[in-house]
Amino acid sequence: MTLAAAILISFLAVRGFRFDVTTDGFSLNDPESFFWLILMLFFIWGITISRKETDKRLKIYSLSFSVITALFFCFGISFEKRESLKWIWESRSQLLNYLNLLFSHIVLYYCSSFLLFRFLRNAQIGDGTGIPGKFSVKKVLLIWALFLIAYIPWYLYCYPANMTYDSAAQVYDAIHTEKLSNHHSAFLDLLLRCILLPIEKFTGSLQIGIGVTSFLQMALMTLIFALCFERITHYIKNRLLCGLIFAWFALYPVHTLYSVTLWKDIPFSICFLGLLLCVDAASENEDKFFQRKTSLFWLTATMVLLPLTRHNGILITIFLPLFFLLRFPAFKRQILAAAGITWGILCVWNFLLSPLLNVEKVESGLILSLPQQQMARVISEHYEEIDRRDLELYDSWYDVPEVWREYNGTFADPVKVHFRMDQYHRDPKAFFSLWLKFIVRYPVTCLEAFLHNNYGYWFPETQYWTTFYGVVLGQPLGDIHSEPLFTASIIDRIYKWHAYHQDLKLPLLPLLTSRGACWWLWLFCGFWCLYQNRKKFILFLQGLLLWLSILPSPVYNEFRYVYGLFIGLPLLMAAVLTSGSRE
Repeated sequence: MTLAAAILISFLAVRGFRFDVTTDGFSLNDPESFFWLILMLFFIWGITISRKETDKRLKIYSLSFSVITALFFCFGISFEKRESLKWIWESRSQLLNYLNLLFSHIVLYYCSSFLLFRFLRNAQIGDGTGIPGKFSVKKVLLIWALFLIAYIPWYLYCYPANMTYDSAAQVYDAIHTEKLSNHHSAFLDLLLRCILLPIEKFTGSLQIGIGVTSFLQMALMTLIFALCFERITHYIKNRLLCGLIFAWFALYPVHTLYSVTLWKDIPFSICFLGLLLCVDAASENEDKFFQRKTSLFWLTATMVLLPLTRHNGILITIFLPLFFLLRFPAFKRQILAAAGITWGILCVWNFLLSPLLNVEKVESGLILSLPQQQMARVISEHYEEIDRRDLELYDSWYDVPEVWREYNGTFADPVKVHFRMDQYHRDPKAFFSLWLKFIVRYPVTCLEAFLHNNYGYWFPETQYWTTFYGVVLGQPLGDIHSEPLFTASIIDRIYKWHAYHQDLKLPLLPLLTSRGACWWLWLFCGFWCLYQNRKKFILFLQGLLLWLSILPSPVYNEFRYVYGLFIGLPLLMAAVLTSGSRE
């Protein structure tokens, strides 16, 4: 490739960024000419260096990463501004402009990823060995104590807990109903019942029980953070970088608030990070890991707890033993034993303990968000083309006529809340037959419904609330009320500032909670594993499974759903990017 070709590609790429998807053309009279010139020079530099690079694998993985992320971005911006993909091919000019926009992002992400891959290949970020040092219990206890010191003021400030409507509903289900509800998690409901009822009986106050529960959750979160940070310090020797990671674990307001927010997602994320620690230890020293009973115990415990704390954890529990068998064939006996114990415990819970504890099964309407969203979108966009009998059949499943008019592409509740379970159970085959019929006849519309309902998990620029602030009032939870035991001006300012600014699109700040940006970093580490550090690829696969299990969720961009990916990201990056070994 000649310099002239690099200049031409760079010019076309810069031109593509000038296209606005809300219009049918380019706006070339922008005042930021200097910025576009700098971007063009960056493209020329990246393409020129790539032209001289002899490592074809580096180019292939950089290009693959850039194509995937460019598709993510261009599809995401289409839903952000147009809520659809069909507009792309409505006219020839729009299609050409969109392809130019896609090309521009491919060039941008290729140059960026190629240069970063090249830097990581040549740099020495770790200690040069890639082998973690000896585990130190004293170090973990010290870090845990420091994290607790940083978190306790927030616990006292939010006492008894930072509760949302889901938190209040789960607490109510745990202590006021005869049946344990599996809507959130019957296992967590049982734990709440075992903690709250004895404390309430002994003290006469549910408030104290909630406070004890949130403290225990905070203690567990800070402990797993301490274990994770201790592991990271074996990979990263740079004190400044370790200090930044420590500050992120200790002072980031989202962590401090989530530690005392009673969501099922928090115990799930704690277990997910514990699983990542086990997987990383196994991938680093398989002989040592699989020959120690304590290691196998914690691996089994996390595989059991993931589906018990949140239902989509079952995907990881199913596939992790399969990945282990492929990655560590020499330890087939240990892996099968751990998997057998895991499934034995889960079977005992589901088929023996659940009936004895009178656990109420999850209603299908709560897990049918995807087909309901797709059918509602099909009817709303193709109403005149659909057979009247199909419309009548669809209406029979809802207690509101023409409920499809309530369709919201980013939130399934307006439709699914009206779903009639009794009618569905009479003939579930009819429901799935109509869904399949719509998929076959309107595949693009169904694809749009699916992507519109999850694009926040792969598009970095989408913003949504991060956490709830305060105790829910007006719930039938006895004496639960906000009762700060400690106030400090700095905590109060941080609390109120984040509560106000979490929905605002400020420069760079939203990236700290961007679900899409987090996934892009996971994806980057995955491609690095394929290129340079394949033995750690199994670590990336756990995040991939979690991400895939979230895509059919009813909300398009819920932070707490992907919180496990956020807290696991520092470990993934430290374990993957600091070692240059290739198998």
